[in-house]
Amino acid sequence: MDIGGALATARFGTVAISMLVEQMLSLGSRRRDLVAKVFGGAATLKVGDRSHGPTLGEKNIEVAQRRLDEEDIPIVAQDVGGSVGRKVVFFTDEGHVWIKKL
Repeated sequence: MDIGGALATARFGTVAISMLVEQMLSLGSRRRDLVAKVFGGAATLKVGDRSHGPTLGEKNIEVAQRRLDEEDIPIVAQDVGGSVGRKVVFFTDEGHVWIKKL
């Protein structure tokens, strides 16, 4: 996949979400059963005033929410933004998430 002259990489949410959905479907998931939980996007670095636009974290939150909406995947839980990082533990066997703000 080529995006603006650069190879697409899963390092970026726009590509990573599409690749994840594609892989889940190829492994037998049904699109109608997919749901998302979104975490992160904190502005942990102090870089002056906010007059220069959204932070990187805010941009990442927007990308995740937009891409999931485009994929028609509902967000069933989220803890995003703020100024402190999070430790996220995902229990894959049950789909539960444990979050601790740092």
